[in-house]
Amino acid sequence: MSNFSKIILSTIIDLIVVIVLTITFFVVLMSASGLILYGTTFFSGFSGLMKTAAVFFAVYVAAAVLSKNSVGRMATKKGKFAKALKLIFANVIDFAVILLITLLLDYALHTLFYYDIFVLLFVIFSMYHFVAIMCSGVTFGKWCFGIKFNTDNRTVILKYTVAKIVCVIIFPVILFRILGIIDPFALFLNIVFCFVIFHVFSFAVSKTTIWAYFAKTGYVYQNQKLKFVFAKFACLLSLSLIGFSSIKHINNKIHTGENGHFFGFNYPYEFKKYPNVKDIKPYTDFLKTQNQSPKEYVLGLFEQFDIVILQERNHSESTQWDMIFDIVSDTAFINNVGNIFTEYGSAIHQHKIDTFLHTVFPNDTILEQETACLMYNPLGAFYYFIKNLNLLNSGLPDSLKIRLHFCDVIDYDDVITYINTKREADWTNRDSLMAQVTVDWYNEQVTNEKRRKSLVVTNYRHAHGYAGGVDYVKNQKAFRLMKHGNQGQYIWEQFPDKTAAVMQWQYTQNRRIPRPIHKGKWDLAFEINQNKPVGFELKNSPFGNDYYDVYPLMGTKTKLRYEDIFTGMIFYIPYSEMKEVIHPYRQYAVLQAIKEKNIDLEDPKNRYYSNYLQQYDDEAHSMKYSSWAWWDFLSNYLPFVVYVLLSLMSLSSMLWYFVSQTVRHNKQKRLVDKSIDNHTAVN
Repeated sequence: MSNFSKIILSTIIDLIVVIVLTITFFVVLMSASGLILYGTTFFSGFSGLMKTAAVFFAVYVAAAVLSKNSVGRMATKKGKFAKALKLIFANVIDFAVILLITLLLDYALHTLFYYDIFVLLFVIFSMYHFVAIMCSGVTFGKWCFGIKFNTDNRTVILKYTVAKIVCVIIFPVILFRILGIIDPFALFLNIVFCFVIFHVFSFAVSKTTIWAYFAKTGYVYQNQKLKFVFAKFACLLSLSLIGFSSIKHINNKIHTGENGHFFGFNYPYEFKKYPNVKDIKPYTDFLKTQNQSPKEYVLGLFEQFDIVILQERNHSESTQWDMIFDIVSDTAFINNVGNIFTEYGSAIHQHKIDTFLHTVFPNDTILEQETACLMYNPLGAFYYFIKNLNLLNSGLPDSLKIRLHFCDVIDYDDVITYINTKREADWTNRDSLMAQVTVDWYNEQVTNEKRRKSLVVTNYRHAHGYAGGVDYVKNQKAFRLMKHGNQGQYIWEQFPDKTAAVMQWQYTQNRRIPRPIHKGKWDLAFEINQNKPVGFELKNSPFGNDYYDVYPLMGTKTKLRYEDIFTGMIFYIPYSEMKEVIHPYRQYAVLQAIKEKNIDLEDPKNRYYSNYLQQYDDEAHSMKYSSWAWWDFLSNYLPFVVYVLLSLMSLSSMLWYFVSQTVRHNKQKRLVDKSIDNHTAVN
């Protein structure tokens, strides 16, 4: 390899290192940094990602200049690149084995007692390295590539192993727990970042890892016979196939497969059940005393409060809107409330929904077409909700007709307008602007002495309230991580004694991936209660007394409890019964938008209209239900997906090693044959 080629390759490797550092840091920053860097705007958004890359590039370059070395420079030294690849691939194999052992043990143990799988992963990582190195001198991955220590001194090897476990696991766990990060997944992300940091900068400065430097040892790379390499490849292939079959069996034991499967893996709609039934007794005992349905509970709140904020679950879930319609079509709601505020719909188009809900259409076809044209419905559930509101109003006198108020600053006029305004929306003030729609309306109703009760339906965090008191909630440190500028909280601050907030049972996204609330305790409690729909006050209940863990808290734990955020909670149906729905006349709506706005489809900037015309069907079909999007539960697949990817990488790397060794063997054989031929010719 020429010097110029080495410089190019070295630069590429160093850039890859900086990119890996940037990505791992940014993932930690966005998901697992707790309150350490909270409020730091330097790293926010896409520009923050670029600035993070610039910082790491500057630090990496400075370290390289001072040490006169870099990872790229080391890797491109003669013979070093292949050795570096072998070491990386050996670690990949080891991580695959560690993950497989973790998944198998998790399946065996998860019904006995509760633990976090990442804690088990930490333990298996430590035990795997300790047992493998102390018993055979190397891990399985290093054995595959013929890598061994340059010493047989077991004391030195033990020192190396302990130093590695301390640097990779123990030190980061202690450090970040002191800094307030206690969630095992958040700790895992921080450990990955520390692992990368330790490797990169210790290699750049001392040309070896910290633990190898401490133990004063290193590796030697043995040349192996082809038959041994092939045997090790066959061994790894067998282990991978056994592992794949095992994790598929585990997945399909946990998930029933009633809703379909993917490459032989049943869709992951079920979370693992919480194993300690005795811990659930306070919850089940409480549920036995609760007899109100979700509808009865919500309607009952209007006897005490003027404004009831109802939290919407995942936008795509449709059965919740069936429940909401059941509430608003009740005589008690029609007579005493009559107003609904929704996150969906643009406030600037309020006149359209007013006209729509006061119009009697001649037949169902025209009604469905006009419903599709009224606004862009990214989800079918809300389409059917406003269609049913129209039908409900058609049978009511004007004085009792339900009024629906749109709140959003995003323009839902048609699909393209929605996409464009969503990009340009005032996200900073969006919640306050949505809340102001309700606040202004309420003040006007009080002034004019009109009926002023309303139901506000808004998604997820937008529904956060101050049930525990505005000042108390705001003074909690972790509250700053909960994006306190929420629609519900703005309304609550204006009318603290007249507002209630109701949580819908759902899953937590405290790790930015769906997990069951409080380790699955709530899920099991409702299951033991035969999944009976129920609504209840959170205050002085075991549910309300649990700390709040639905919203991402970046690995920290808050003192805030559910009863501090919400007045009450409703449980409607379990995950397995949740659905999505598709609505008709989507293509018809796009065609009407093109006609009304004189859209020139030949103009390249209007290509999206043409795309949606091709994408949408225009069937006048009946309501099309489908199972709730399985990708909402994709996190239940993640350990298996990661294992499969690691296994494929392991097999690919071992195949590369076998091929390279074959090429090397053939090359040596040709040299020997040539030498023999030359010797024979001379003689």
